[in-house]
Amino acid sequence: MAIIVEVLIPLAVFGLIAWVFWLRYRLKLARAEEAERMREQLSELRAHRRDMEARLQALETIATLGEDRIRVDYEDVPQEQDDRRGRKS
Repeated sequence: MAIIVEVLIPLAVFGLIAWVFWLRYRLKLARAEEAERMREQLSELRAHRRDMEARLQALETIATLGEDRIRVDYEDVPQEQDDRRGRKS
């Protein structure tokens, strides 16, 4: 009985304390990984937002030009669209 009190109980207490520290370390590591993943997603979303803002600005610029200033270069239009335009005329 004395062995249990003198050896096993301190070992069990030490093991519990070590386990708690290990769990805290794993939780801290998981939080750091999650924070890094969220930073990557945030940077991707910001890049997407900048791209969309640039596209919106281009569309607003085109809208302010007026119809008579926008010209279509029909050489860039695929042949399939030329055929459709020919049938409608």
